[in-house]
Amino acid sequence: MDTFGQTRESGYANTPRELSWTAPLTREDGSSLAPGEIAEFRIYYRLRHQESYRVIRIESPSATRLSLAEMAPGAYEFAITTVDIEGLESRRSTPVTVDLI
Repeated sequence: MDTFGQTRESGYANTPRELSWTAPLTREDGSSLAPGEIAEFRIYYRLRHQESYRVIRIESPSATRLSLAEMAPGAYEFAITTVDIEGLESRRSTPVTVDLI
């Protein structure tokens, strides 16, 4: 499962202007997931007062960071999924909240 963090020590950026994650090593059923089997990541986000999510596609399977520098100020919620080379998408990670000021 994908994870987001909040401090550099735990895999997250020190500022709320960047998200980072660790690619999963296993699928939801527990079977292994090799790095070459990952096609992309999808970052689902919304302002916390909104109902629907938008999606940012990260088409580089080796990517582990997303800059939030260009996002408008607001109170956001983010979750990530992994998509394999066959198009299967994982469940969303536990959401994290980020307040961009």
